[in-house]
Amino acid sequence: MTINQPDGQHLIISTLRVRNFRRLHSFDVELRPLTVMVGSNGVGKTTVLDALKITAASAAGALETTMKANGGIWACRTIGSMGDVMFEVLIPGDPGWSTNYSIRLAHMGYGGYLISGEVLQLNQDGQQRGALIQSTLGDVRYFDPDTQKSVLPTTVEALALTGVSGYAAPGESSLKYNPAETALSQAPMNIPLLGVMRGRIASLTHYSLLDLRLNAPIRMPQSLRPAHLPGPNGEDLLSCLYTMKEQMSDLFQAVEDAIRAGFPEFEKFEFPPLAQGIIGLGWKDRRYPAALFMNQLSDGMLRFLWLVTLLYSPGLGEVTLIDEPEVSLHPELLRILAELLREASLRTQLIVATHSDRLVGFLKPEELLVLDSGKDGNASARWGDSFDAEKWLDEYTLGDVWRMGQLGGRTE
Repeated sequence: MTINQPDGQHLIISTLRVRNFRRLHSFDVELRPLTVMVGSNGVGKTTVLDALKITAASAAGALETTMKANGGIWACRTIGSMGDVMFEVLIPGDPGWSTNYSIRLAHMGYGGYLISGEVLQLNQDGQQRGALIQSTLGDVRYFDPDTQKSVLPTTVEALALTGVSGYAAPGESSLKYNPAETALSQAPMNIPLLGVMRGRIASLTHYSLLDLRLNAPIRMPQSLRPAHLPGPNGEDLLSCLYTMKEQMSDLFQAVEDAIRAGFPEFEKFEFPPLAQGIIGLGWKDRRYPAALFMNQLSDGMLRFLWLVTLLYSPGLGEVTLIDEPEVSLHPELLRILAELLREASLRTQLIVATHSDRLVGFLKPEELLVLDSGKDGNASARWGDSFDAEKWLDEYTLGDVWRMGQLGGRTE
């Protein structure tokens, strides 16, 4: 069996299920190739992104550091809940096939956690067809679908904290096992399907507010090196653009065309060498005799350039999270951004959080996920195309309809 995304769209995660994680006490949501979340402050949009980031970190072997960065399990658990924190994703594959991956985290010690359960489950036509990974309190079992054999890691030392014994079956692989990280992140390399699944889940990347201070990396000359992404703070923006210009001229031309659509006086980019291995970026405007350098561009110009470069980057991961892309952007740039998001969702699954009713105004109902919180403070989600909004869209934009409260997710 192979794992492929459905034809004509880039969909890696079709469903996210979360339990006992902040506002996501019992949260199930369908995700689409382009998912733009909207809702009031504190309703759980960033929490959805964090749940996906933790799931990705678990596959990448960075669960422990990510949980520490989130304040430990006590800071993550839904207030008043004593249950395990659970993250689960459903990954579609060949027609009729899918894979569920889930992890459960229990409290252990002062702020610590124990991976109480982990499953990577193959499904066919809605029926379970076997677990590639089955782990309960550290008793870990891998299954190789090619050889039809189980591989058991050496867990005696690793499981001393849990009191659970483990063993390596005679003739099978023995693996050094870290109980603070998931079985998926430590899966044996000789089971190809596990490597594919680990790579898909771990490739998720997150982008948030761009550092635009006067001394920020994006405003400075940069060392020229191979780069296929602009970096979370634009630290590789110049290298990424230069790589695209020299090796992928069609992508570079698309970036320049998008900038020109937002800034009609823009002519071209220049890459003047400033020292050995150091380049700058010149923004050539038809109105001025000399190019503008990065430290002369406005916040909106820099952020739009970074977003355009990111969305055309050849290094986009399987899933891309973007938090509040609308910051500093003029409404006309938001129209272009909506088109770029839609186009990029053919190459990466895009999950975006926004507060901008103007950006929402350029979206389609099937691209908009509205988050609300109930009287108990817990989040729920509903897709824009599930509302009876057609009667409003003849006279109003989707952003207007949301702002008027017809789609829930009240604005503030």
